Amino acid sequence: MSTGLGIGIINEPVYLPKTHSPVTINAISVTNKQTVAAGDTIFLYTHNDQSHELVSPHSGVLNSLRVNVGDVLNSTIAVVHVAVPCKHDVQFGPLCAQCGLDVSGSGHESARATINMTHDVAGLMVSQEEAQRIENENAARLVDSRRLSLIVDLDQTIIHATWDPTVDEWMKDEQNVNNPATKDIRKFMLPGSDIMYYIKLRPDLRQFLSEVTKLYELHIYTMGTRNYAEAVAKEIDPDKKYFKERILSRDESGSMTHKTIQRLFPCDTSMVVVIDDRSDVWNWSPNLIKVQPYDFFVGIGDINAPFLPKRDPNTNPSLPRHNVSQSPVPLQPPPPLPTDAPVDKDEKGPQEGANGSDKVAIDIGTAEASTSEHITTPTNSAAIATTMEDDEPEQLDPVELAQRQQEQERLKEQQQQTRPLLQKQRELSETNRPVLVDDDKELSRLLKVLKEVHQKFYEAYDHRESAPRTYDEPDVTVLIPRMKSKVLQGTIILFTSVIPLGQDPRRSEIWRLATQFGAECSLELSGRVTHLVAGKVNVLTNSWVLDEKMDKGTAKANAARRRQAIFIVRTEWLLDSIAKWERQDEKEYILESSDTILNFDEEPSIPFAGDEDMDESEIMNPEATAPPDLDDFNIIHGDEAEDGSHGEPEQLSISQEEVTEKASHMDWNDIDREVDEALAESGISDWDDDEDIGESATEIGLGT
Repeated sequence: MSTGLGIGIINEPVYLPKTHSPVTINAISVTNKQTVAAGDTIFLYTHNDQSHELVSPHSGVLNSLRVNVGDVLNSTIAVVHVAVPCKHDVQFGPLCAQCGLDVSGSGHESARATINMTHDVAGLMVSQEEAQRIENENAARLVDSRRLSLIVDLDQTIIHATWDPTVDEWMKDEQNVNNPATKDIRKFMLPGSDIMYYIKLRPDLRQFLSEVTKLYELHIYTMGTRNYAEAVAKEIDPDKKYFKERILSRDESGSMTHKTIQRLFPCDTSMVVVIDDRSDVWNWSPNLIKVQPYDFFVGIGDINAPFLPKRDPNTNPSLPRHNVSQSPVPLQPPPPLPTDAPVDKDEKGPQEGANGSDKVAIDIGTAEASTSEHITTPTNSAAIATTMEDDEPEQLDPVELAQRQQEQERLKEQQQQTRPLLQKQRELSETNRPVLVDDDKELSRLLKVLKEVHQKFYEAYDHRESAPRTYDEPDVTVLIPRMKSKVLQGTIILFTSVIPLGQDPRRSEIWRLATQFGAECSLELSGRVTHLVAGKVNVLTNSWVLDEKMDKGTAKANAARRRQAIFIVRTEWLLDSIAKWERQDEKEYILESSDTILNFDEEPSIPFAGDEDMDESEIMNPEATAPPDLDDFNIIHGDEAEDGSHGEPEQLSISQEEVTEKASHMDWNDIDREVDEALAESGISDWDDDEDIGESATEIGLGT
């Protein structure tokens, strides 16, 4: 450990390499109190008959050199100390920010400061030790004020932006049907540009910021440029009450396509919460609370999309309004990128990149068909960085960066020339309904979740203060996944006509989200499946359609109906449950052609999560619990559901002995035969015989 020798003087220990032990001293090149430069030789030694030299990693004055020629040393012993006037823990470009020394060519000293954790200062780097000191101070300050840190995305999270000049015309025309919804639209131009930006603040944003800042210290983190981020911040926080100067843009983030919490909090993420409409951009961070995308300007999407991974269309829970298509109006596509442009790499499998038996798995990307499959979370935030898939931000070379910038410029021109909002309004000309509808309620729901996270964190913190030996440090990377996992706990989901054909279902975003929120996902229909989640919806008519691949999905639905003890629900049931952090009533989402529903007059045997208090010990040291067996529902069939004329329903709750008794008398072969017969009727082969899980998934129509 370094020790201080006076104001500004630090005594740094020097050790032999850990792999060199023991060693024999052959020659000594320096004496006590001698001034040395970084890289100077201290002594020569032999290890395993090989000659080596020990060099000083610092510039300063030698102290405590107590070795002699012929001594045999162990690598765990500090052989000498170097008194250094400055450790160069903070560097700006080539200069030490503390002493002003040019450390650009000093090897070890220039390599000490490698962490960029500032919001807006490019080139300012700190050492790991300094970063830890800063974070410790910040954590203590936050605890004193009973707050956490909150990283806030801009586009489609708290605002929506467009370049379509139609907005300006609607703002000026008080007779236009869209004018009432334009009252909270702001507009600005960026320095050096003549293109107008129109941004709509998400409803209730002012109240949201006013309330959430009492519980969280707010940081902006956007994939927009620095100029764009500052312009938006000026509109949403003109007095700098909420964000102050805590703004990080893609210009300083270190990555043009992904975000990482470690960019702002390199040492400890246990008190950091993130809100964003994209999970993939954060590599599925356990700190993330996913927000429903704000689509005020219908069909526009994210204006910074060229710098983001392609969005998975299956996970946008917002439904179409007034029968207006949510998809963009067909425009002339921008010219394709050159054929030699880099292509996004496939993400790694759930276990790829793991090195070390002590690695903690955050395996939210897979869910095998097993009753014991659960999302697992780390017990401390230090493990986060080593467990996320593709955690290192993707760096773009200058050529690809220029291509993405050009693509964004083409999108600007397209919106200005083709006016997609005006085209959408023409679709509604006969109904005289507005395209712009300001009815979003997401921030109210989000504020409720953030308050709950904050409350549970500090409840756990207070319990630890009263019994420090019983509880670990509270950690949102444990708390948030634990809260999510209770929402759909005990459900086993089979998807049909939801995941694109040819895609590994386990890598799809909707599968990941389902497992994050406690569901187990299955690749095949079995007696354990509780929910068949079916798609797709026609966004023009809000009707459920069968596409050319739907016959296989229909077979699965028919097989599920024969099984009867299964909810057959629309995709919105899952997406709404995820969005609201509360399991939704399946009765409201039953697929119209389904003739099987649960009797909701009694308590469901799958408890609805969210109403029960969570044990604080779960937040800090969670233990996975097996989901209940859900094969034995009280089912109402066909006409029985309409007139209720078949007597009192059976009790939904049964004892473990009854479960065992029923299971022992079940003819599972007969159940399998039912499924096989249903599949045979639709010309689909038995999926149970496939050895390769990917081939099996394709064969049964999971991708349809």
